[in-house]
Amino acid sequence: MKTTHYIITITTIIISSILTSSSIPVTITNLCNQHDKKVLLNIRNSLGNYSNFPSWTEDGACCDWFGVTCGAPGAKDRVTGLSIKEWDTISGVIPAHLAAELPYLDGLYFTSLPGLVGGIPPELKMIPRLRYLTITSTKVSGPIPDFLGELKHLEELDLSNNILSGTIPPSLGTLPKLGLLRLDRNRLTGSIPESLGILVDLVYFSLAYNGLSGSIPKSLGKLHPNVFDLSRNRLSGDALFLFGGSKSINTLTLARNFLEFDFSKVVLPKHLGKLDISHNRIYGTIPKGLLKGLLAFNASYNRLCGEIPKPGKLLVQDKYMYVQNKCLCGSPLEPCK
Repeated sequence: MKTTHYIITITTIIISSILTSSSIPVTITNLCNQHDKKVLLNIRNSLGNYSNFPSWTEDGACCDWFGVTCGAPGAKDRVTGLSIKEWDTISGVIPAHLAAELPYLDGLYFTSLPGLVGGIPPELKMIPRLRYLTITSTKVSGPIPDFLGELKHLEELDLSNNILSGTIPPSLGTLPKLGLLRLDRNRLTGSIPESLGILVDLVYFSLAYNGLSGSIPKSLGKLHPNVFDLSRNRLSGDALFLFGGSKSINTLTLARNFLEFDFSKVVLPKHLGKLDISHNRIYGTIPKGLLKGLLAFNASYNRLCGEIPKPGKLLVQDKYMYVQNKCLCGSPLEPCK
């Protein structure tokens, strides 16, 4: 009996040891670098309303706080991501001190914060590892700073839906890893820099809903993003070079500009699903077969003529897609004479 009891005791110790060791990954989230925690609490204090940060408590593990991500290589307790979003009662400016004091930060997100004001602080250029920068749906204003071109690790830059003004800095074209660039829904003016045509890895590119003017740089013809949106600006001249059968664009939106070119010469990208050229000065005819692969198309308010081709895969085919042109005819408009 003693032998049996001894075996059971040893077995219990072994099982207990295994369970204890297997619990280590479970508690890895209960981490917090004390320096980073102090910085985060200062950020909480600077944004003016503690009720927006219920999990950010003095005695809590900061890596478990809402909106905080940790896990730098070789430093699992260091903060790598900070996301502050959708809090109507937050007020203040982007905390400048977080840049120098969170050295492992690679993702910074300020989203849907109507009380966030001021400019983009120059201290952000001191975040050497930053890969994702999102400041969207805020009241942040002023120019897009030139120093953003120094953040060479940036993969996504989303500054959409703010009150940013001035011109687009050419330095943004020097970001070699950029896959997303959104500057839409601001108050930007001036021309589009030629340098943006260097960003050949862009997957999402939008400058829509601004006051940009002048011609579209020919360098943008080198881009092949899935989404390409220059709508609702004051752009003029030729845009034919944005088309082409070898391009991989899925959505191309050029609506509400002053573009002027011969649409009969257009060759659509093979995988294009949505094309909106409405409210421009585009002339010529709609090439036969052009609508075969499209799911959505709008050519209204232009100077097009000729018979409308068969709709192909279009999800909707109504007259509002073609109204207010020079002399388009055929279904869904009046029959051609």
